[in-house]
Amino acid sequence: MLRFVLASSAILAIASCVSGSVSSPQALIDRAENDMRIRQDIDTFSTYAVAKYAGLTDDPVRSAENFARLLETVKTDPWIAEQAIFSVLRLGEVERAVMLAKSLPQSTIEETELPRLTLAVAALADDDTETALGYLNQPWRNTYHAMLGRSLAAWIALDTDPNAALALQEVAGSSDGLFSLMGQTLSAMMMADIGLEDEALSRLDALWSVRARLAIGVETETRLLANRGETELALSRLKEFREDVGRHPALIAVQSEIEAGSVAPPQSLTAQQGTARAIYIATAPQATQGYGDIPAVYFALANYLDPEFYGIQALWA
Repeated sequence: MLRFVLASSAILAIASCVSGSVSSPQALIDRAENDMRIRQDIDTFSTYAVAKYAGLTDDPVRSAENFARLLETVKTDPWIAEQAIFSVLRLGEVERAVMLAKSLPQSTIEETELPRLTLAVAALADDDTETALGYLNQPWRNTYHAMLGRSLAAWIALDTDPNAALALQEVAGSSDGLFSLMGQTLSAMMMADIGLEDEALSRLDALWSVRARLAIGVETETRLLANRGETELALSRLKEFREDVGRHPALIAVQSEIEAGSVAPPQSLTAQQGTARAIYIATAPQATQGYGDIPAVYFALANYLDPEFYGIQALWA
């Protein structure tokens, strides 16, 4: 393809030189500028073709390199911006993705979702919550991104306005069935985090009754139950989860603690850790449903926020 592009460029340049007499210096300059634009267009199209083809043929490194190169000259195209950030995040290179996103004009950032989410995550990782919230002001077209954006905002608000945080997390998944259950699970985890254990257990019990089997919620519930002395119910939950869903490292750890007679309470989470878990539970189902490399993009963002969270590395791997 590259030879074809180079040959085409040469032919166009020669043709422009012999296709008539040049009557003035200005005409010569105009002709040269036109030739340059043609070569730039050819380079742009060929770079896009290589980036797209590489992405479709399991060559993510070349795809990312070419999309990043393309973004240097095509910064106002939202689709190119989305593809460039996606291709770099797919490699797990979050800092590079952040750098590319920061190079975009504000109008492009406002029209895109993944670059905007990436910048919000980066700001949160730097404890710059005001900037992080600023990136979330634009509406979300994608329900998945909307849930992540609302969850991010909710975890930021938890320390200063718990009621608002709980209300926002409660509706983070909107009316979408699975995302709604995820939002309610995260809301219950927030309740446990701020000491509302009765409310958290009530919510988690309701989720269990509708067969919401999210390991991260079951871990919170069984730790709360065990620390209240309700070890039989906690063990029953763990047994049923194992039979319905399968073995899970975090729940195996809880059972070992129960059997040893010493169970740690649910982990108190920072805004970064809470958001990482929101990304994790929203993305985990995609990892087993034929979504290709898409989950890796979001696991990279979650891992950037909380590099020590076991669940992310396991599914990302």
